[in-house]
Amino acid sequence: MEHKQSVLAINFSAPELGHLAAEFARRGQLLGYVMRYANQHRAWEQFLERVPAAGALYWSTLGRRRIPDGLSARDLAEAGVASDFLACLVARLGVLGRYASILSVRLHQRTIAAIARRGAGLAQRASLLIAGSGTALPAFRSARAHGARRVLNYPSAHHRFQQRFFAAAAERQPEFAGLSEGPSQISSADERDLDEECDLAELILTGSQFARDSFVTQGYSSTKVRAIPYGVDLQRFTPGPARRATRRFRITYVGRISSRKGIGYLLQAYQRFRKPDTDLDLVGNIVGDARCLRPYAGLFTHTPHLPQSKLPEVYRATDVFVFPSLLEGLGLVVLEAMACGCPVIVSTNGPCDVVRDGVDGIVIPAENAQALEAALERVYRDRELLAALASAARAGAEAHSWAHYASSASQAVLELASHAAARRD
Repeated sequence: MEHKQSVLAINFSAPELGHLAAEFARRGQLLGYVMRYANQHRAWEQFLERVPAAGALYWSTLGRRRIPDGLSARDLAEAGVASDFLACLVARLGVLGRYASILSVRLHQRTIAAIARRGAGLAQRASLLIAGSGTALPAFRSARAHGARRVLNYPSAHHRFQQRFFAAAAERQPEFAGLSEGPSQISSADERDLDEECDLAELILTGSQFARDSFVTQGYSSTKVRAIPYGVDLQRFTPGPARRATRRFRITYVGRISSRKGIGYLLQAYQRFRKPDTDLDLVGNIVGDARCLRPYAGLFTHTPHLPQSKLPEVYRATDVFVFPSLLEGLGLVVLEAMACGCPVIVSTNGPCDVVRDGVDGIVIPAENAQALEAALERVYRDRELLAALASAARAGAEAHSWAHYASSASQAVLELASHAAARRD
């Protein structure tokens, strides 16, 4: 017997959850989608857009945030709007100096807490809950009480695995330890909450086999954790004109400039590889202490965070995209670069799930500057190989559309629900 589900999705910022919610909306099974602020062109938003100074600030920040494709305003339940706006203003205006990042983190935490509370308030009406890590716990507790199924979206490796991993990584490369982010800052209380979320979940969705394996090493059943690679917007990210061989050879990284992303290994590799006709471009905000980068001043150009709408031209202007992350759920920027016809060099710890080594990119061991240097030498000297990788990159990305992700993830979720229904019948 087929049981129609009433699905509630709860999300802070993970794009994959928006696409999954849209799939259930398409099926007529979505109860609601709890999220932070989105521009819905309401009267007050239209007024704000017309205010000269405020309108420009709004359009360059939160005004760009839209309802996920496939969802409508009636599907949404916004939460934490005030703290979301304040966090954006603090980050954008930068008037608080070094205290800005601390305040931004606290405001984001308030937004996440508000989303979690709103989700818990709606949970009793749902037969199936899908929630992002950090927002799931109150709703999962409520769902367990009335028998609803519980799915946790976990976009990275397990938090306790991450703590041990990054502690060891900092010892191996202490000169870059100041460019730190993430798990080391998780409090014991937050860690216990994440533990309970994972324990209450009946299914955990991750974006890569590496992330899935991190849960298995923590004692979770391999049948409880599913690795489903994320997707890419194939309409926004498209190839451009072929690059002329006479141009300088451009190597690009996009993402947070942090030790977690392997920036130290990239700089060390490029320092040894550097040629008179090559450039290294780093695009993204610097995390932590920028003084760690001083020994490499002049080695690279740096562009702060760019909106997603600006990234296609960045990818199209590069010869090879490098993403040597130490630990990753997947790394959406990898698929974005590939969709623009750009070959990639990625590490084994997450991104390699969507890259065919030697076909549309090169896969190297994580934390290995020598392997990265060798990969750069290989594509620099063998332009026929580089052209072949570029030709195959778009086709590789096309196998990972957001529609494909939503179909695969929804099937995994519905299998959980159908097995539960079969047990009741």
